[in-house]
Amino acid sequence: MSVFYRIKELAKDKGWSIAEVNSRAGLGKNTLYNWKHKEPSAANLEAVASVLDTTTDYLINGETARKPQVIDLDDDDIIFAYKGEQISDADLKVVRRFLSTMEIQA
Repeated sequence: MSVFYRIKELAKDKGWSIAEVNSRAGLGKNTLYNWKHKEPSAANLEAVASVLDTTTDYLINGETARKPQVIDLDDDDIIFAYKGEQISDADLKVVRRFLSTMEIQA
C-alpha cells in the first residue's frame, strides 16, 4: 500500500476527505494527490502524520500506526485504569504523591 492510500485510509477513519487533510497539514493544493506518483518531502510527511495522529513510519511502510498518547496524571477529566480496572481516587492520589517525591529527589 502506498503513502497516499494509507493517508486516505486514516482520513476516512476520522471522517475527513483528502482535501481536508491537505488543508489541515498546511500543504499546497492537491499536494497529497501528487503523492500517488511522487515521493513526499520529509517536512510535508511529518505535517500529515501529525494531523492524522500517526507516525511517518506508518505512512511510509505501515509500521507503528499511532504515536503514544500523552496524558497528564493531574487531568481530573481522565479515568485511569490498570489491567481493566478503574484506579480509585485514593490510589491515584498515592501514585501522584509518589511521583511528586521522585521529582523532588531528581
